[in-house]
Amino acid sequence: RCSLFYNGEFYDNIFIRIRGGTARTWPKKSYKIEFNEDHEFQLRPGERRVTEFDWNATYTDKAYVCAVLTSEHQAAAGLPTPEIFHIQLRQNTAFYSVALYTENVDKDFLIRTGMDENGALYKGGPGSTMDTVSSYEKKTRRTENNQDLQTFLSGVALTGAALENFLFDNVDVPEVINYMATMAVTQDIDGTDKNHFLHRDTEGSREWRLLPWDLDLTFGPGMPFTDPIVF
Repeated sequence: RCSLFYNGEFYDNIFIRIRGGTARTWPKKSYKIEFNEDHEFQLRPGERRVTEFDWNATYTDKAYVCAVLTSEHQAAAGLPTPEIFHIQLRQNTAFYSVALYTENVDKDFLIRTGMDENGALYKGGPGSTMDTVSSYEKKTRRTENNQDLQTFLSGVALTGAALENFLFDNVDVPEVINYMATMAVTQDIDGTDKNHFLHRDTEGSREWRLLPWDLDLTFGPGMPFTDPIVF
């Protein structure tokens, strides 16, 4: 538990934990911040309050800008993408680190980007190459089973005219093209087999979208295990 002061507002007794998979072993950690329901976080005056966000480390990015540039590039391309920007963290008034404020892909994000918060949202874990349901974690509509995702994965495994018809009937094709294009431009090496979300407009168009997530390994990152590290 900790306290946070930001933009003239004090948040007491909030929860903080180390986040990430391999990132947990790095000298510079990333953190998830979760707020109490009766006092959620407000990034800017007049904006919707949110329940959580991340402070991501820049350990794999010696330029300190890769994730920020990727997020801005994707937003400019019209792709729903988490907002990311630099912050300076101070602990007990002393400098602690330069980190990246990173918006979570959750119901608050869906609302901000104009998507239906009641749609099905799945988070891709390691091995999420769109051929197995078990690698995806369901984030919304948890009272339902995963049959919608299974039907989708079975559909994208079709070939020929059947695949073409399925995609145009069940996928937001322009959005997915934007995802694939921005991923290629920014060399997002984690965006295909994990570090993405799937969202279905379940109660509307019924179409699926790909949403980006965790953009730390973009623009040709050097591996921290072989590159010299200077702090």
